[in-house]
Amino acid sequence: GLPESRKIREALRDLEFLVVVDILLTDSARLADIVLPAASFAEKEGSVTNSERRVQRLHRALPPVGNSRSDREIISGLAGKMGVNFGDNEPADIMKEINSCVDIYEDIDYNKLGRAGQFWGGAEALYRDGFPVGKATLHPVNFVRPAESTKQYPYTLMTTTQLYHSVSGTMSRRAGGLVKNASPEALGISVIDTEKLLLNDGSRVTVSSSYGEMEMPVKIDPDIPEGVVVASVYSGPQVSALFSLDNIDPVTKSPAFQLARVMVERLDD
Repeated sequence: GLPESRKIREALRDLEFLVVVDILLTDSARLADIVLPAASFAEKEGSVTNSERRVQRLHRALPPVGNSRSDREIISGLAGKMGVNFGDNEPADIMKEINSCVDIYEDIDYNKLGRAGQFWGGAEALYRDGFPVGKATLHPVNFVRPAESTKQYPYTLMTTTQLYHSVSGTMSRRAGGLVKNASPEALGISVIDTEKLLLNDGSRVTVSSSYGEMEMPVKIDPDIPEGVVVASVYSGPQVSALFSLDNIDPVTKSPAFQLARVMVERLDD
């Protein structure tokens, strides 16, 4: 999902040795020298911490598919190949090690997580009486207007998220029911622009920027204004090819991935 996916692929191909651990044969996994199949959340025991600070148990509901293994089994297996014995390493043992290494987890008891789980830091709500380091200081920032459209790239491409998909869409794009409700592969375009380009719903177009191009079908959207096209961030590597890794925010150092100037051209039927 990073901008300029071509550069990412080239960098991964240049590695001396690449190992990928994943539950699916993703684009990154296809470039790997070795792929270690991992078990999904429903196929392993352990715990997970959500953004609420709640630590919850994972109970295995299904046996791992094929040769897939849990993360702890993969790491322990690799350690064993290197001559290091990690022992049995059951989830409760791993949590005890986390207790000893991470202060905020010192009171978490794996065997007492139950259905509700436990909160790291103890209480369900923190900082009722104030913050240890004081309140944050807010600083105004100046709005930086994006580059103007040109004759070569007259359209503004905006990326967006969708209710039915998550992260980069690696898993959700494989679910037929989710894709049926909201296909991440379509380019949203205005009624006026479809008339200009002689397009219909489903017509295929080429979208190009100064960094790359992609092909995809269009979906007419009356809510999109003229001159703007919208692509889902879950469209896969092709949409990321339109953005640059060199165009980064000076403060956060994150690459621009929400707006680009592009050309949209109809493909012959």
